[in-house]
Amino acid sequence: MSEAFELNYTDFIENIINQVDKTISDDLNVFEKKYVKNSIKNYTTIAAKYCLQSGIYKDESIFELTRLIAKWTYHKCIDLMKSTVPQNYWDSILLKINFTIFEFYKAAKINEYSSQRLYSLIEEEVNLCYNDCINELKNRKLIDEETFATAIMQSNVDDFLSEKECLKEKLFRYLKQLFSILVICCGGFICFMNADLSINEIFFTISIIALGCYMLYRNEVVSQGFYLYTIFSALTAILISSQFIDNEILSELLKLLISVYSVGNIVGYRFGEKKTELL
Repeated sequence: MSEAFELNYTDFIENIINQVDKTISDDLNVFEKKYVKNSIKNYTTIAAKYCLQSGIYKDESIFELTRLIAKWTYHKCIDLMKSTVPQNYWDSILLKINFTIFEFYKAAKINEYSSQRLYSLIEEEVNLCYNDCINELKNRKLIDEETFATAIMQSNVDDFLSEKECLKEKLFRYLKQLFSILVICCGGFICFMNADLSINEIFFTISIIALGCYMLYRNEVVSQGFYLYTIFSALTAILISSQFIDNEILSELLKLLISVYSVGNIVGYRFGEKKTELL
C-alpha cells in the first residue's frame, strides 16, 4: 500500500470523527463525547493499520470495514452510556464487538456476500455479541438485575454512517435474482418435458439445476438449505423418472407424487419454523 493511501485512510477516519459532533446527542457530557470519538479513532485505526500490513484487503474493502467499525462502535458506545453498566467494563465489551465485526467481515468477504447481506450479518452478530457481554456480566454477579434489564433494552439507531443501496445497486440485485429464477425454471422445464435425452443431455440438465439452486442461494432468493436441497432433489428425480420409465402413465404419476411430496415438505418445514441454514 502506498503512503498516499495511508494518508487517505487517516483523513477518512478524521472525517468520520468530525461527523460525531453533528449526530451525537446533547444529553451526553463532554467526557462521554470524547470517549465516543476516542473509541472510534482507536478501533478504526487499529483495523486499518492491520489491513494495510496484512495486504489481504483491497483499498475499498479497508474503507468499508473502517466504516462498519466506526458505525457500530458509535452505536454501542451510546448504548453503554445510556445503560447503567459501570464504565470499567465498556472497553472490554467494545473490544469483543469490534473483534466480532472483523471476523465476520472476513468470513463474509470469503463467501462473497452481497453488501446488503453483509450489513445485515454484521448488525445481527454485533447485537448478539453485545447481549452476550451483558449476560456474562450478570452471570458473574458484576451487575444487578436492574442494570442488566436497562442495558439489554438499549438500542441506539440513527443515520450515523448508515448504508443505503442506490437505485443502480437495487436494480442490479433484482436482475441477478430474476436471472437466478430463470435458470432454475429452465432446468425445471426440461425435467417436465417428455423428450428423450442422451446421457450427456441428462447430466447437462442436472448441472443447470445445480447452478440454478446455487444462484438462488448466492443471490439471496432462497436462504435456507432445506428448500434448495428439496428443489434440487425433486427436479432431479422427476428428470430421471421421465427418462428411464417407459410407461407414460406411471411416469406422469411419479412426477405428480414427487411434486406434491416436495411442496408438502417445504410447506411443512415452513410452518414448523425450523432453522436449517446452508452456512
